[in-house]
Parts: sequence; C-alpha cells; structure tokens
Amino acid sequence: MSKAGSSNIGYQAKKEAHLQLYDVFFAACEFVDLNRAVFDLASVLSAESNLKTPDALHLAAAIQAGCDEFCTNDKQLVKVATQRIKVIDWDMLLQN
Repeated sequence: MSKAGSSNIGYQAKKEAHLQLYDVFFAACEFVDLNRAVFDLASVLSAESNLKTPDALHLAAAIQAGCDEFCTNDKQLVKVATQRIKVIDWDMLLQN
C-alpha cells in the first residue's frame, strides 16, 4: 500500500472516531424547543456580543433550558458563553 493510501486510512479512522464521539454525546443530550424566549434572548446576545445568529440561538437555547454545560469550539462564542454558563470546549474533548 502506498504512503498516501495508508494516511487516508488513518484519516478515515480518525473521522469515524469523531463521529462516534458525537453519536455518544448527542445520545445523552436533551433537545429543547426554540421558543419565543430563546429568540428574544438570542437577539439580545447577538446585539450585545456581536454573535452570529446561529451562535446566539445555540447559547440562548442552553441558557433558557437551564443547562449546566455548553459545548462549542467557536472561540468567540466561548468568550461570551463563559460569562453565563460552564463551557466545554470541543477541541479539548477531541484531543482525548
């Protein structure tokens, strides 16, 4: 097998390991509805912190649902979220 072929297999294995990590993680998650209160808070978060709409909705949903932890690998979102909720950085999880 060529060197390029073996590195592709390693890449595929790593990608599959990441997908398994996400599957396990999301199986343990509780999903919440995006209601009016979430959208209202997302608007405030976006205006105050210059967050993009999807990031603001992500954070607002966690806050409104009373979540204990918030997972993201977006550095700007980490900065804003840590002021309101315990943040778990996906980059740290994926390194293990």
